[in-house]
Amino acid sequence: MTRLEFIGWIMAGIVVLAAILFRSKSPGDPTAEASRNGITNPIVLSHDFLAGMYADDFYPNNLVRDGEAELLNLCRAIESTPPQTLDELYALTDQATRNFNALSGRFVTQNSDFETVAREAVAMEFHFIAESYGFEADIETLIRQRTW
Repeated sequence: MTRLEFIGWIMAGIVVLAAILFRSKSPGDPTAEASRNGITNPIVLSHDFLAGMYADDFYPNNLVRDGEAELLNLCRAIESTPPQTLDELYALTDQATRNFNALSGRFVTQNSDFETVAREAVAMEFHFIAESYGFEADIETLIRQRTW
């Protein structure tokens, strides 16, 4: 990892931490609660996905919600057919990444962009999910199908 990449990860972490502290999505939001149906992992259930993006008005909440739904769908896929190997996990994350590829283009149509902060936030969420289900996975491999 280069020094610039390291600084980027630190900056993304700070944005996520700030978003958690000053989140704009209200706790107990019924749409957020409903979207977690079928997930049993307590770590995932207590996690605020894409908190930094929700807290930043640059990202349309409806698209961030769609991104959160994709991440939760990945969790459901992992729970419904638990991968036994990293390759099986990567097959699931490949599909989720392709779904994010399609979603990323929609940001531009709503006067936003799927830029560095968003890309790193999503990558960190993929890594969080892998770790939450007991995998030590390479972040770059988790999102290897990305076009963003």
